[in-house]
Amino acid sequence: MLASGGESVDGAINDDNSDITELVVDELIRRYGSTGKLPSNNLTVKKLVAVVNLRVKMPHAQMWKLSRTEGAKKPGLYGWGGKSDLTPAQFEQANAMDEIALLVDELVALVHARRVVNRVRTYDSLLTDTQLLLSGPKAPVVIDGLRSWYRVVLLDEFQDTDRVQWDIFERAFVRDNPVLSGGTGRPDVIGLVGDPKQSIYRFRSAELSAYLTARKYADDNGGTTATLGINWRSDKAVLTGLDHLFHDYSFGDARVAFQSVEPSPDHNEARISNAGECAVEIRCLPFSDVPAGLVDAKSGHVKRGKENKIPNAPLVDLAIKDLVGQVLSLLSSARLHDKPDSGEEGREVDPSDIGIIVRSNRHADLIADALAEAGVPCARSASDSVLNSAAAEQWRVLLEALERPASEARIRSLCHTWFIGDDLASIAAMTDTQLEATIETVRNWAQSLVDGGLPSLMATLRRAGLLERVLSLPGGERDLTDLDHIVELMQSLTGGRPTAASALRAVFAELSNMGGADDDGVASELLARRIDRDDDTVKIMTVHKAKGLEFSIVLCPLLWGALPNRQGTGHAHDESRDTRLIDTFQLLGANSRGVPFQLVEKSDKAERLAESDRMLYVALTRAKHRLVVWWTAADNDSYSVALGRVMSHAIGAGGSPADVTVLAERSNGSIARREVTENVVLASWSGTKPSSEVLAVSSAPFPMPTRWKSWSFSSISSGASSRSEQLAVVEDALLADDVEIRGGVGDDHDDAIDVEVVNAALADTVDTSTDTTVNRSLVDAPAGTAFGLLVHEVFEVIDFTPRDDRTESVTTICAQNLNYRPMTIEPGVLASGIDRALSSPLGGPVGTLALESIDNDHRLNELRFEFPLGAINAAQIAQTVVDAWPEGNPLHNWFVRASEGALSINVEGMLNGSIDLIASTELDGIDTYWVADYKTNRLTNSVYDSESLTRAMEHHGYGLQALLYTVALHRYLRWRLASKGYDPATQLRGAAYLFVRGMAGSKGPEGHGVFWWQPPFAVIEAVDQLLAPGVSP
Repeated sequence: MLASGGESVDGAINDDNSDITELVVDELIRRYGSTGKLPSNNLTVKKLVAVVNLRVKMPHAQMWKLSRTEGAKKPGLYGWGGKSDLTPAQFEQANAMDEIALLVDELVALVHARRVVNRVRTYDSLLTDTQLLLSGPKAPVVIDGLRSWYRVVLLDEFQDTDRVQWDIFERAFVRDNPVLSGGTGRPDVIGLVGDPKQSIYRFRSAELSAYLTARKYADDNGGTTATLGINWRSDKAVLTGLDHLFHDYSFGDARVAFQSVEPSPDHNEARISNAGECAVEIRCLPFSDVPAGLVDAKSGHVKRGKENKIPNAPLVDLAIKDLVGQVLSLLSSARLHDKPDSGEEGREVDPSDIGIIVRSNRHADLIADALAEAGVPCARSASDSVLNSAAAEQWRVLLEALERPASEARIRSLCHTWFIGDDLASIAAMTDTQLEATIETVRNWAQSLVDGGLPSLMATLRRAGLLERVLSLPGGERDLTDLDHIVELMQSLTGGRPTAASALRAVFAELSNMGGADDDGVASELLARRIDRDDDTVKIMTVHKAKGLEFSIVLCPLLWGALPNRQGTGHAHDESRDTRLIDTFQLLGANSRGVPFQLVEKSDKAERLAESDRMLYVALTRAKHRLVVWWTAADNDSYSVALGRVMSHAIGAGGSPADVTVLAERSNGSIARREVTENVVLASWSGTKPSSEVLAVSSAPFPMPTRWKSWSFSSISSGASSRSEQLAVVEDALLADDVEIRGGVGDDHDDAIDVEVVNAALADTVDTSTDTTVNRSLVDAPAGTAFGLLVHEVFEVIDFTPRDDRTESVTTICAQNLNYRPMTIEPGVLASGIDRALSSPLGGPVGTLALESIDNDHRLNELRFEFPLGAINAAQIAQTVVDAWPEGNPLHNWFVRASEGALSINVEGMLNGSIDLIASTELDGIDTYWVADYKTNRLTNSVYDSESLTRAMEHHGYGLQALLYTVALHRYLRWRLASKGYDPATQLRGAAYLFVRGMAGSKGPEGHGVFWWQPPFAVIEAVDQLLAPGVSP
């Protein structure tokens, strides 16, 4: 995706849309602040933000416009019904629609422009940037490259593809690429794999139109359409019942129709017994409380009409109660058989054999509570956002208290959370002494966050009994899962670094701004609540979560409810324009019987109904051996329910969804009808008896690979080392004069160094007398990992270039970081040291050039890489350098020792790392690129000349790191600059190690404190080939 080369290509990727709200408010004030009159009195900021969000997520969509001029001149336009004129009121509505549509389009353009300037990327922008690339001037070269790499192309789950994704795929592999003469043709095989009957992600812009467009392209261009004729999941009895229910039913388009399939040979016989007469069962809920006058005497179902609607809450309760009874019956009586025709007894049904599928998260919670009350273990996998959970509110209260532990109100609020667990009576009776003790406890919690970050805080909270308190509550597993999920999200944004409560609260607010569930109640994959147990439990999940899964037994108790009212702005695909239209008229908040105003609304409803049919299909086809569905005709309009429509279709002409008896009778015994009685008696499940089988340790059927894993410079170095790194460093500090003590961070392997031990060892050796060759502000700065992290983070975010307020800006950034990293250095002193490092001449190939000469457009911070690593011995890497660079290598001695066994370790898998800085500088008219790594190491006697730096590089094996990072940079440039004629022999300039304590400023010696390692390209090329998979040691 990064190949799009967009201006924000190096920005972080996120789903945070909080910037949209800010922009919409600013723009409304700018445009309408003086008059206060919006295009419509019913247009609100909330509606406008929602529709801008929708347009951003659906870049291929358009706002529905209805120009009155166009309408007046073209009677019959848009299904107008032949009317040549609109009423004056409708003309005004049409004008308002056009104005709102234009406003939304302009707001969307502003959102995109601002995100480019701020270097912000979203997952949607990755797609649109790629689409632009494949339709722009670079497209022929990019397309040819893709086609030369991939000769067989398969796109799985194609029913979930939206129009933008299909356009990318079509341009990349399907369409002709005539602009590039002699280019590569289409791949040999292009396959689209998917089931359009399972297209249920319309809310994410993935609806049927992309599938139908691709299907038509295949039909028109000699492609073939193949259908799998065998179902390898379900028993024949289940398939027969589903075939009777769905036979000849279409799901939103005639080209998306149900097709009968055959079972696999080993599923001809039922694999379940003692579960019921038929594999498919419909359990009918009574509606005896309905007044007799509302029941149709002939059909037996409730008469249609808004005035006839009856409450369905009692029926929901009854359905759940009956569901629990069915689960208990299955667990106690039913048997599953691996070989049904062998006469074997089979095994008991375990809770994990049962899947319960619902439409809403609220229903999942109700069912989970009922099962738990009956003693049945269950787990929920909901599609709503973890940020809308009770755990999120608990975290909010905790962070507020950690930020201000002296606030009595916040502490009392915290006492009633899971983290302390006091009841209201205890809180009301709390004495001053108890309150002070609680405040002190919370202060200690806040300090643990400052000292060790989120991991330290969580360890402290667990020691204080958090797990026991949460798990003792009803639904405790659910709450604990949500708590840990939120911790993981915050951890990903803080990196586990020490942080202050105020900073962590800001992180939590940033997460909250990413949004909860969308208008359909479904959250993004990142935020969607996870399954709360993975042991032997009944699984309860929404249809979206169940897609792609299978269960021996599937129970669907509440699919009979009417389709919920539409949330948010409607949208629908317009076949005539081959685009998706967003219902601008809805934003007016007006009503109109004019046909053109209802175009999108009606199409939107039709699409939603069709998708609900497909959701029903997904739910019912998860079953392997048994399917049970609950039904009632008590709703005032059963035909608006997918299950009702499907059953009416199955019954035939004039059929009513209430006629389940007729449906069962015509199914030739494949579907059973059962009446649910209101006197369901429930027992408690005692669980299965423990197995008496003696467990034996299993042996692997093949040798387990021990070398294949994720490797880095640090893991290779530490794995090859035969002695304790801490002992080695302390020993050298005490006994030698040429030692380097590390206080920085990165991929280095000596994080376990005891800083106090090292500082004590150096107390009598560090020379702090006046010296113009050191960075006076940093030479006596603290040692240790924390200081190294601090310096790295400051370098990462500051602007290098000189300006009047640079020192002030850097000081502010240093102060912000020191707020949650207490150290014995003042922000101004640290900023002064950073400023000296920025102005120091770097030497080497760049001569007098300093970091401050590199602007933001010519630097790349913290480039993370990961690529495959072949099966080699790490010593081979060193040997390759020795062979390819026999003379002139300043680290030659280290590479020789490494090749002779000091670096001997077998490696294979993936190689990863993070490069502090990649810089681009123009030398002799050529754009050159080099790696830089910040080091805060304290060297003996504070000497940072060339000889000392060489010893330091050898002592820590930084030569290996420099080599691997330079290879990574070469691969990156080879990819990004392929179309620009990348010449590594002249453009790749090696690695600079910036020992910042020795970078004395603009008046210091050129290159002082900087170690340059510049291998010939032959070295990089040889190591690049060695690291690739396929090379044996």
